[in-house]
Amino acid sequence: SGGLLPRDLAWSYTLARSAPPAPATAGAAGRRVVIANPLPPPNLKLPALGPLSEDASATTTVLRGADATPSRVLQTIRDASVIEFHTHGFIANDVSEASYLVLSPEVDGQYAMTARDVAQVKLDAAPLVILGACHAATSSRSLEGGMGLAEAFLRAGARAVVASPDAVPDLGARSFFAAVRDRVTRGAD
Repeated sequence: SGGLLPRDLAWSYTLARSAPPAPATAGAAGRRVVIANPLPPPNLKLPALGPLSEDASATTTVLRGADATPSRVLQTIRDASVIEFHTHGFIANDVSEASYLVLSPEVDGQYAMTARDVAQVKLDAAPLVILGACHAATSSRSLEGGMGLAEAFLRAGARAVVASPDAVPDLGARSFFAAVRDRVTRGAD
């Protein structure tokens, strides 16, 4: 909100697009991608997140641990109808002040997934994106329309993004986001 609204007031906005993505049919068994428990670089000294009790299936792809690198995630989410991130998020320490997600490092050491990275992807299935990470809704401060993770996912083709501008406590976060996901996939607006 760029400081225009109080932090305790829930808000949302939409981005103008040439043609809005067609939402997946409510209740449809689309492909779901879950990114959880990546292995962040040790020098970040991040606490371990709660374990993921979900396994991969015919309709769910789970990327966790060393498999959850930025390049692998970006390749895997292209045709997903639901994308869920359960990881750490940070606000960038640069002029953008936008947030990024912490994933497992690539061979070259790159571990951050930024809005710029997401902007390189086309999301073909108009997914619901859940960013279960601290500060994931924090965008660059611009009245013309910020460029943070939420905006990048919307511009890439997501039909909706759920994210928090504040810290997300690990305890209970997965069950909270699962309840939101289930309501939306059953047809709630």
